[in-house]
Amino acid sequence: MQGTDAGFFCGTAAEIVALDSLDNIPFKLNWEDSLSSKIQTAYRHLVLEEDYSYLRSENLILEK
Repeated sequence: MQGTDAGFFCGTAAEIVALDSLDNIPFKLNWEDSLSSKIQTAYRHLVLEEDYSYLRSENLILEK
């Protein structure tokens, strides 16, 4: 997984948590700049039943 942009841990209680590095190798992008961060945001909005349609304008979520 060397050279990846970002990584995260996903679990029932944790939901989506950013990782800083894997095997002490930092990821290429800052978390805030990664697609993984957008996934975290969309998931949080979905779980909390909040509007996340603004992500459609960024072409980050697919239509049903």
